[in-house]
Amino acid sequence: MGVGLLGAARAAGLFVARHVVFLGLLAYAIRLRVMATRGYPGGLWFGDTGKYLDHATHLSPGSWHTSGYSAFLALLRGEHSLTAVAAVQHSLGVATGAMVYLLLRNRGIAAWWATLAAVPALLDARLLQLETMLVSESPWIFFMMLGLTLGAWRFRRARWAYWITVPLAGLAIAAATLIRPPAALIVVLVAARLLYRRRTRWVTIALVAAFAIPVGSYAVWFHEEYGRYGLSNSDGAFLYGRTAAFADCAKIKPPAEERFLCRPKLPEDSVVAPAFSALWGGWGTSSAFVRWNGVERSGAEGNALAKSFAKRAIMEQPGDYLAVVWRDTVRSFRAVDTAYPTPATPVALSFPRTLTPMEGNGAISIARYLDIPQAGADDQPRVVEPHAGRVRDYKADRWTSLPGPALLIILLVAPIGMVVRRQWIAVVPWLTAWSLLVVPAAMADFDPRYVPPAVPFAALALGLAPPWRIAPHRWRAPIAAASAAVLAAALLVTWPGSASAREARQAEADRRQLAASLEGLRTPDGLFRPSTTTDPEWSRKLPFPAKEKLTALYAAYYVTQIRSLGRLPTADPRMVAGLTARTPDVMRATPLDRAIWLATLKQAGGTVEPGVENRIRRELPRGYPKGRELTPDNARHWLLSAQLATALNAKAPTFDQPEFEKWTATKRGRAARGIALETMKILGRPLPAGTWRPDIVPEVRWKSGGALDELEGAASGLTATGLRAPDMLSLVIAARLEAQRACPGMPGLYRWDRDAPVCDLLATHHALRIDAFTAP
Repeated sequence: MGVGLLGAARAAGLFVARHVVFLGLLAYAIRLRVMATRGYPGGLWFGDTGKYLDHATHLSPGSWHTSGYSAFLALLRGEHSLTAVAAVQHSLGVATGAMVYLLLRNRGIAAWWATLAAVPALLDARLLQLETMLVSESPWIFFMMLGLTLGAWRFRRARWAYWITVPLAGLAIAAATLIRPPAALIVVLVAARLLYRRRTRWVTIALVAAFAIPVGSYAVWFHEEYGRYGLSNSDGAFLYGRTAAFADCAKIKPPAEERFLCRPKLPEDSVVAPAFSALWGGWGTSSAFVRWNGVERSGAEGNALAKSFAKRAIMEQPGDYLAVVWRDTVRSFRAVDTAYPTPATPVALSFPRTLTPMEGNGAISIARYLDIPQAGADDQPRVVEPHAGRVRDYKADRWTSLPGPALLIILLVAPIGMVVRRQWIAVVPWLTAWSLLVVPAAMADFDPRYVPPAVPFAALALGLAPPWRIAPHRWRAPIAAASAAVLAAALLVTWPGSASAREARQAEADRRQLAASLEGLRTPDGLFRPSTTTDPEWSRKLPFPAKEKLTALYAAYYVTQIRSLGRLPTADPRMVAGLTARTPDVMRATPLDRAIWLATLKQAGGTVEPGVENRIRRELPRGYPKGRELTPDNARHWLLSAQLATALNAKAPTFDQPEFEKWTATKRGRAARGIALETMKILGRPLPAGTWRPDIVPEVRWKSGGALDELEGAASGLTATGLRAPDMLSLVIAARLEAQRACPGMPGLYRWDRDAPVCDLLATHHALRIDAFTAP
């Protein structure tokens, strides 16, 4: 007994000594994922998550997506926890990196080189993001890597084992295909490699059969549901979206039943990609595909018409098609991710600072999946500090994600090793990586989410075919020790420190920048200009009083509000002196102007005589005339009155409650509705249910004063209703991103007119209010 235990301990010690570097890397990767699971319990929501959960609850073939990921979720439904789903996905990410290392060691690659090849799969921050999100990427990558590993595993003696591993490889690739169809290419590559080795014909047949049986069975199931054999009803729709960037109906001459798919080209400065606009519309664009009466976006008939139209476009304009495929393939290798296909994409693919419980369809989908009556806050995705802050710090580090140029270098260097060292086995992961980048560009559109899945396969290809000779045996130990030291140093550098330390430094830098920008608007009398322009004509376009003296008064008021939102000191002796000098002019102004003057003066640290202060409080507007049209200016008058009454401890304005509720229920004036709702909340009035949602960006071109009104309506509506659901925040945050245009020399302010180099205090104020819904 003692001898057996001693032998087992010795074997374990030898195993650890042989793989010590990789085991340290694996422990680091596991710790990182534990931190992500604790920081974001319940995972993170994405646009397709609700559909996946619904199909998992009532398992059926999906029309828009294949149901492989929904089946994966259905297997985990018994855990009654979205956190368990995220934890399993993180486990699959760790297993993917482990398979890279094990396959390389099986193929005789040195441990230190195999460890380096596994680093991207285990530590890439974008892969960590996808594992945390309730989307299909994590199991998809795992099953692709599992199929490739089993298909390429080498047995030196037990040849009969191929009859086990190869069919299992076919099953794994079939599972990946049912999650996302582009994985089907891997079975072709593995089969071609088996045939290249000769004397493996029957094993290859077993591979194809193990792949074809589950995929064919799903196609039959799909036929029973939709009346056609296939995996989804979206391949034609996505291909149509691909051609939206170049399709010219004057050249392709589609038949009458397809002409409704013709669409004008988007302007060069459009904020949304043509493919996204063609399939979903929004962001100031429309989609005939969505509007087509009687056919849903995922319907079989619509899919067939879209596919026919797309094929005509490709056949008639092959050069244009190849140009967009090349362009979007090259996007994968850019050093910096861009806001593509929509401005909301970077927000959706990031670790958020705050999340609040969802309402509506999202909450219903979660409740059904978890089999509970109602999804409470603890059942939904949420943020837990300090772990979430450390995860955000980790992803913010530029060294924790494989840059696009580095991915390109790996893909270009790997073929050198294949040719020089005759490591043709590397062709399979190399072509797999390329297919994961090129197929989306050819069949749909580029999306930053499509790039990370290619990283583990590119690293595996280079690991199998190093372009130089691995060091001789006598040099392996020193090189392994040096590699371990370098890797350990890199891990120490990239390990996130205390919660959000980097964010705190960035926030302090932002505050200094904002303070400097505000000082740039200072006028000689101690007050402020409302924007960076000195053109008197421009001031007429601003929603300030026309008189110059009152314009400076309103600008000072918003400067104090911006300072408060930006956590800057509001005491300002120079502003107090300027406001005091304006006292005679203010006393001749309207009661609202006088109240703004008093509130600004007090917040800046000034004082006035008690009699003057009491008079201003008494003269605040007592009501609002009936019959006024619901416009942002009218609503803003009410909001300012309510805000000032609260700030000055004055009697709240009175108003006609039914008339005001009629305002909030109107279908016109969405921005004014948001402002009106905030007014009702300040005055303690009950808010009408279901009268406002922050869908503010899609219909605004951001080239007029209306854009500023929309931004203010979003800020007020959010303040009033507290809507923070992820599916709604993406639109709101995109509004702020669209309004944020850095100005030369004034980077702390935002501009709201794309054509004019003007940074405006109002745009800055509204954007900071919206920012409060994404900050801790």
